Amino acid sequence: MTSQEEIEYLKSGLDWTSGNEKIDKFIQKRRLNTDLYNDVVFEWIPYNQFNEIKEIGNNCSITVYSAIWRNGPLCNNKYTRDSNKEVALKCLHNMQNPVDILINEATKYSTTNAKLLVLYGISQNPDTNDYILVFSNENFGKDCIICDEIYTDIQYKWCKPCNFISWKSGDDKIDSLIQLKINERSDTRFEWIPFNQFNKIRKIGKGMFVSIYAAIWEYEVTLLYYNDSQKLLDKVEEFDSSCKIYGLSQNSDKKDYILALQKEYCMEYGKKYCKNCGIKFTQIRYLWCKPCTNIFTKWTVENEKIDDLIQEMKLRTNSCFNIVFEWIPYNQLH
Repeated sequence: MTSQEEIEYLKSGLDWTSGNEKIDKFIQKRRLNTDLYNDVVFEWIPYNQFNEIKEIGNNCSITVYSAIWRNGPLCNNKYTRDSNKEVALKCLHNMQNPVDILINEATKYSTTNAKLLVLYGISQNPDTNDYILVFSNENFGKDCIICDEIYTDIQYKWCKPCNFISWKSGDDKIDSLIQLKINERSDTRFEWIPFNQFNKIRKIGKGMFVSIYAAIWEYEVTLLYYNDSQKLLDKVEEFDSSCKIYGLSQNSDKKDYILALQKEYCMEYGKKYCKNCGIKFTQIRYLWCKPCTNIFTKWTVENEKIDDLIQEMKLRTNSCFNIVFEWIPYNQLH
């Protein structure tokens, strides 16, 4: 095939149309700028060419799928197709100007095979009318599906900047805490985790203020259930750095607030961490928890000065060997 024949071949459109004149012209223009030896042929790809479509990530405006492209991309230097090619589909939805946004997105990417991320073409879901960018799948997973930057955590496809803005718990105090934690912990994931992401939830134990469960998330985790958001927020600050916190959640049925911790917590529950409040024992050897000791000895003399004195004395208790200073009802004396 001569150079002129190659140009006519790219111009022809290969019997395709997207159904949108602006997109058709964009594809034709992109084809004519193709490097005849290093690029794949940029094209309109009918949606029915994709098989084994599986969702791998989403936010409010983008959903990403893996799929098998039956015909596969057209290699320019040989004019042959790499059939049954695994690809990534970046689906754009809820767009006010979908065609313009699609073209702007497509312009960002290269069709050169030597690049880490290759854009093969454009498609459209006939059921939703959402436009789709079709990429090579080999290196697609290293970049965030939303901002195209390298994932903060490639293994679990977690992007710190996007996570900062892509969730909402519905509770202003919790949202503020998560934003604060994401901002201050550059090396740790901390996020709002939708409850439906937890699987194989099983009960480990129950105390007066907390229930403990084991579950599977992206990995094994421990879930601590609290019945109000303030208790949850207090406990986040009380946990020591040796116990990694992954994030917060809420049971969609019971509305319990949940702290998601590393799986090792389950093995230490009742040995290192108090069964009643979930926090590390003040004296692990004797399984003694100072906060719970103060809570369990409830009292009032209905005199503010005496109550304040007793509370001050109780707070001085720092060991299980100390006698807990308390108000003693007279009927306790014989």
